[in-house]
Amino acid sequence: MLRKNYDSELAELNENVTRMGKLSEEAILSALKAVKGEDDNAKEHVDALAVEFDSKKREVENTCIRLILTQQPVASDLRFISAALKFATDLHRIGISSADIVDCVSGRKGVEIPNIVAEANEAAEMVSDSIKAFVEHNVDLARSVIARDDKVDALYQNAKASIINMITENPSNGSSALELMNVAKYLERIGDHVCNIAEWVIFAETGIHEDIPHGKGAKAAG
Repeated sequence: MLRKNYDSELAELNENVTRMGKLSEEAILSALKAVKGEDDNAKEHVDALAVEFDSKKREVENTCIRLILTQQPVASDLRFISAALKFATDLHRIGISSADIVDCVSGRKGVEIPNIVAEANEAAEMVSDSIKAFVEHNVDLARSVIARDDKVDALYQNAKASIINMITENPSNGSSALELMNVAKYLERIGDHVCNIAEWVIFAETGIHEDIPHGKGAKAAG
């Protein structure tokens, strides 16, 4: 009976982490639509997602702590539980950053900086692939996600240059430019959080926490 309960809790933990992943994917896609000016209801959507995010994060944390204290898991189970705790934190932060992006672009018809749109697209794809890597236990996909963070960083730097140029050409754009700069930074942070998730996918599968370089802001705690 104890083993059956243990297996059931591990399965539930896996489901809750996967659900958090799907929520983060929904959040970043809503943020992407908001950036493009394609969704006037993005704020309501991400606010609703935030409620479930908080609930699932607490469930994941409580389950992990309970399993560690009562079951004393070892080997791959312990790696998975440890990784799940880290997943919950970074997935939650992706949700927060997505909400911040929506707040920044609220009321705009669409972002005028092409590199920001490209950065948002890339970040959304990285989130999706990191969740896929977790669900499919795919170490190679996790590594490819980390490698793509360089592209997000490059798009972020290009976006900053474009925004600075926008201010130079018309100083009255200062307030709007600051909002766009924040959007670009939030997207860069999402890339960092996704890389953290991918690293923990690799750890859960291999038992090795690989120190894979991925951008100078990779360890940001957002």
